[in-house]
Amino acid sequence: KFYPGIYAPSPFLQTFTADSGTDVITCTSHGLSNGDMVIFVPGTLPAPLLGGQIYWVRDAAANTFKVAATETGAAIDL
Repeated sequence: KFYPGIYAPSPFLQTFTADSGTDVITCTSHGLSNGDMVIFVPGTLPAPLLGGQIYWVRDAAANTFKVAATETGAAIDL
């Protein structure tokens, strides 16, 4: 699960799946845009993602996105 970053006025949890072959995270109607911050909830996460750490959205589409360690960084290899 993840929620929008610390600057979101009303954080909310959403479930997702991750594809290690494409590094794509799928979450139906997530509403995120490139450059948005997300924080994953500690638990079972795909390596190397860490719960409680800020990641930045990139390559956002209606139901999918990738994450980067910095706002303009490369997508993280899941």
